[in-house]
Amino acid sequence: MAIKCTVTTDLQAKDTNGYSGIQKHVEHDQSINHSNKDIVFNETQFNVYDESATTRQAIDDWNEQHFHDYVEQHDQHQREKGHAERQFGSVKNYLKNKKKEWLRALQKLTELLRTIKKKQRKQWQMLNKNARKLNNKKLNKSNN
Repeated sequence: MAIKCTVTTDLQAKDTNGYSGIQKHVEHDQSINHSNKDIVFNETQFNVYDESATTRQAIDDWNEQHFHDYVEQHDQHQREKGHAERQFGSVKNYLKNKKKEWLRALQKLTELLRTIKKKQRKQWQMLNKNARKLNNKKLNKSNN
């Protein structure tokens, strides 16, 4: 399980020594009236700035437990068909491959949506143009 949290930094001006205003989230100025009244300043050493190796191992174990059999079956099937190059080899490789597939599918979907938006925009423009023409004709008839 991973706990997600946000970290704020105070970026100000960049000078020759780097950013002068960077301040870690746990390095609070106690003179500031914080909106979070539950900050315990003497316990900020418990904040972790890195990914936990234990958490990473737990995630890897879970992935291995849930995907190992599928990867083994897939690889065996590919070997039987003579497509050794299509094997994943490991759960990590399988998940990497799936991530790439999802990204490609997402890119295609985004491009499709852009195309649809362009077509809709053109259709609306044509409808507006035709509506203006009809209104102009009606106005011309009523003025005559």
